[in-house]
Amino acid sequence: MTSVAYKFGMALSGAVLLVFVCAHLAGNLLVYLGPEALNSYARTLHDNPFLLWPVRVILAGCVLNHIFVGLWLFFKNRAGDNYVRKRYLTATFSSRSMAPTGIVILFFILYHLAHFTLKITDSRFASLESHDVYGMLMLSFSNLAVTSFYIISMIFLGLHLNHGIASMIQTFGVKSRQDDISATSTGLTWLVTSPNLVTSALFMIAVASKGLAWLIMLGNISIPLSIYLGIIR
Repeated sequence: MTSVAYKFGMALSGAVLLVFVCAHLAGNLLVYLGPEALNSYARTLHDNPFLLWPVRVILAGCVLNHIFVGLWLFFKNRAGDNYVRKRYLTATFSSRSMAPTGIVILFFILYHLAHFTLKITDSRFASLESHDVYGMLMLSFSNLAVTSFYIISMIFLGLHLNHGIASMIQTFGVKSRQDDISATSTGLTWLVTSPNLVTSALFMIAVASKGLAWLIMLGNISIPLSIYLGIIR
């Protein structure tokens, strides 16, 4: 496979995972509406395994693909020429830290699954009724260590998404060169040669990426923080 194919696979798996992260956050934000709203949402998911399990399989495949391709690109770039190293020196912090933030996110996913899906990290969950996600959240985020771990992990997720979303958008449709921009849509390609349009498009990509990354990060942080501070009871 070529580098372009690997990057496309990376972007595709990233897009699927991004959609899941947004949907997962939307569901979790039901905690602000009270236990009935959140637990009803959880029961609906678990009462439809024919929908739940295919989604889990797809997500697992995307995570594995993302890890494999990410490592391949990481080591390929490290073995690159002086041009690649010069680009690294001028890159942003979030773009240079994709590998370490990705590793932190992987460990977070494993812990999150053990915590809320397998329920093996907190013996107190055994006293709760089935699908009492609200109760699990209240117990979990009354603990400062657990709350801190989730908040720090979401900061790393925000850093990862800050660059990842922009890179995904460019891979799918907008690729910049020195003085042109190639925008691909519905199988057709237009070449825009105006430097001003290049600057404007790249600026909008950066703003949109940062905005979405911040919304996801702050939305996820708000839940453990609000519970720990007693805003959600």
